[in-house]
Amino acid sequence: MDVNHHYLLQLATELNDLRPGARILDYGCGNAEIVEEGRKKGLNFYGADIFYDPNPETRIGLQARGLLGDQVREIRDGRIPFEDESFDLVTSNMVFEHVEDMVAVLREVERVLRPGGLVVALFPTMEVWREAHTGLPFVHWMRPNSVYRRNYALILRACGFGTFKTRPLTKWVGDLLGYLDRYVYYRPRNVVTELFSAHFSVDWIERHHVAYRLERSRLRFCKRLLNFPPFAWFATAAFNRLAFVGLVARKPSDVEAAHIPAWVPKKLIGMSVPQVGSVEPDPS
Repeated sequence: MDVNHHYLLQLATELNDLRPGARILDYGCGNAEIVEEGRKKGLNFYGADIFYDPNPETRIGLQARGLLGDQVREIRDGRIPFEDESFDLVTSNMVFEHVEDMVAVLREVERVLRPGGLVVALFPTMEVWREAHTGLPFVHWMRPNSVYRRNYALILRACGFGTFKTRPLTKWVGDLLGYLDRYVYYRPRNVVTELFSAHFSVDWIERHHVAYRLERSRLRFCKRLLNFPPFAWFATAAFNRLAFVGLVARKPSDVEAAHIPAWVPKKLIGMSVPQVGSVEPDPS
């Protein structure tokens, strides 16, 4: 698994430590690595995905592994195939930039979450500098189908930039820009906040994620610098522009949960609720 999935799995594990038997859904699970790893750790982990056209082999692989239909279910007609209020946590890694109808998807996520349930989503917003699917900077800021964008992509690819470089130059540009136009929907951070806020209390968790990455890198000594507000601001702002955002949301509940993991920002739960966990939360 990549570092993002390891991070989400740790959050799920901490939640399950406090709420044994917690049910977790990975929305847009793809090949369901995190579902399998979570179940190996004894977590009640499930996955859901639409299995869209560019990756038909994902569904085939899940069927071969015996996961599709029970642990992993296919989203059809926009409906997450689980009962109302059936999950304590919904995770999502690099999925929401592929969602065209965010209102409908968030309505479904809210439906399957229990009151007080949590969402943790990692995904890029419009503000990111490098478009990750193509590997080209700023190409997602340009008008689709424009000659300027196509020539810009050709030049950068000819200079060695880009991902999936095994294809001929012009085919690479046509395929990757076509994929970007058909399957990727970047939104500004403020629009993302507004959309999620229609269903949940919302905050951001990038500082916590940066701390997690630093702890597991050669730069772990820098983690302490996150306690200094100027450095924390710079580190999270840079991460947002160079990588993605980390959003945490909570479904409204009339009754506060007895146990809340430390990674949930206090803004979402109220200062009176005790927190337990291994990594300090983002300051609210």
